[in-house]
Amino acid sequence: MDKPTESETKELWEWCGRKNVIFVDGLCMHDNSKGHRTWLHLDLNNLFKYAVPKVIAILMGRWNTSERMAYEMLFEKWLAKGFDALALFWVLYPVLKEERNEQ
Repeated sequence: MDKPTESETKELWEWCGRKNVIFVDGLCMHDNSKGHRTWLHLDLNNLFKYAVPKVIAILMGRWNTSERMAYEMLFEKWLAKGFDALALFWVLYPVLKEERNEQ
């Protein structure tokens, strides 16, 4: 599975509310308004903390379904692609793109 580009990664983190996302030597970080920098690793912890809840809310609204069913739909797609952070990213990212295009 292909690694996301810096642009795709930045887009995901900004969609999750992280502003001022920058890359330093290929590593992603968030520079908050107070000048503190936080690393944004593309890992399962960060994806589940920031991106998954947003995607679940979108799926619940789009399909008029329960939170449990939205998680089942997400996990089914995730397991079909693999079971790592990259696979989860590529399940979440199209939902992000579609949501942004609708706004």
